[in-house]
Amino acid sequence: MQRTLITFLGTGRYDETLYRWQGIGEHRTPHVAAALSTLWNAARIVVLATEAAQAVNGERLRKSLAAANQPQPVFKRLSDGRSESELWLQFPVIREAVEEAASEEMLFDVTHGFRAQPFFAGAVLSVLRASGLKPNNLALVYGEYRSQEPVSPIWDLTLFIELVDWAQALALFLKTGVADPVVELSREVQRREAKKAIAAGSRNIPSFGRLVGAIERFADDLATLRVASIITGYEQMDSRKANARGSGAILLDAIRQCREEVLAKVPPLALILEQLAESVVALSAARLHSPEGQRAQFALARHYLKLTRYPEAAVVVREARVNTHAPGESAVEVNSPDFDDEQRRLADAQFAAQDPHSREIADIRNDIEHAGFRQQPLSAKALQTRIDRLVHRFATADHVDSNGSSQEPLPSPRGSTLFVTRHAGAREWAARQGIAVDRIVEHLDPAEIQAGDLVIGTLPVHLAAEVCSRGARYWHLVLELPAERRGLELTAQDMQRFSARVAEYRVERIP
Repeated sequence: MQRTLITFLGTGRYDETLYRWQGIGEHRTPHVAAALSTLWNAARIVVLATEAAQAVNGERLRKSLAAANQPQPVFKRLSDGRSESELWLQFPVIREAVEEAASEEMLFDVTHGFRAQPFFAGAVLSVLRASGLKPNNLALVYGEYRSQEPVSPIWDLTLFIELVDWAQALALFLKTGVADPVVELSREVQRREAKKAIAAGSRNIPSFGRLVGAIERFADDLATLRVASIITGYEQMDSRKANARGSGAILLDAIRQCREEVLAKVPPLALILEQLAESVVALSAARLHSPEGQRAQFALARHYLKLTRYPEAAVVVREARVNTHAPGESAVEVNSPDFDDEQRRLADAQFAAQDPHSREIADIRNDIEHAGFRQQPLSAKALQTRIDRLVHRFATADHVDSNGSSQEPLPSPRGSTLFVTRHAGAREWAARQGIAVDRIVEHLDPAEIQAGDLVIGTLPVHLAAEVCSRGARYWHLVLELPAERRGLELTAQDMQRFSARVAEYRVERIP
């Protein structure tokens, strides 16, 4: 494969010195480009130079290369870079030089870059790599001229290119969940460290490959919406299902076990480990058909939302809501040998018929599934807003029961807790929620309320205001009731289905 050397030319004086490139060799020459071309066996040399630099040192460079039996250079004119507009004029010149060598091995020498040229060149390389233009093999070097010493070293700065790649890979992973570039870079580091260990006769072979594999597995599950595989784990063979573990939990374990080694061997990856652990810590449960499983599903929907992956967030919320209408575990536990497609269809039908949010969720799903091919499709911004609202409606509470109701824990009152209701279903629902009540009353006498009491109910606004004015706390019983069920007696199961919960309100009359 042909090799291209890209180098800068300055206006300074070049004195002969012995350049040494560690592990490659050494060569005596007045110009580092001649040393690099000789030691690296370049077939083509491209020189980035201003008009002044070419006038002062262009011919000397040609002679230096000829004396070393190296190819004659191709000059590309750079602006002086004295202003922002002149810097931008350097961009297409550097871009052209890199693009011409994109299919070759490339050595980029920044030794004689003047003013901002080396930094700007690095930024251009970063942009080009982000756009997909990556030479087969790119190395970055700097020749340090030491006038008072017999040897001047050539430093390998290729780590800068690797850091650019890490920056792009980590940004992509954190913003979208796509992990392929992170996995590729991590495995390259692992191979490099393994070679070093073997060469040194050490048995301390890197083990952070476990973390890399866990990241890849989690990202694959995330990309393909494998909810059960992420949260509880999934195995195809029935004999292995009992030992399945969620890819979220596996990733969390790998982060904990490999943290120190990654910090030492792969510092860029170490930067995001805590953030990554925080993202997956809520995405695991022993069973999907449980309060813990519901919380994990809603946390997953929230995670997709954070990654701006709106369709996946909407799908996860819908399936989590369907799970609340399942007649049993066989309609929910995908990893179980007893999972039953017919029971799942029944849960789906129950959701469509009974869930107060089913119509809204179905409308969002249809708009997504048909890619907007419908009458009056929602705009992108409106669809994002609706999905965001849908996810946060179910995914922001600290406690979610197996029927999908979200319930904040009630504080311990300094006085008594009163539940104002005349409905047996409401009393049973409160008991199921573990809400401790001192007294249940059908009608509230505000005169009985003391400072420090806690009152639960569906009070008229003026009574709720009087409760608050007496120093008590008011928690309103909230229901998402469809119009056709309003005014009808509800069972405890009905209340769970309609997302019953209590939320604190402070009500005050404005004089």
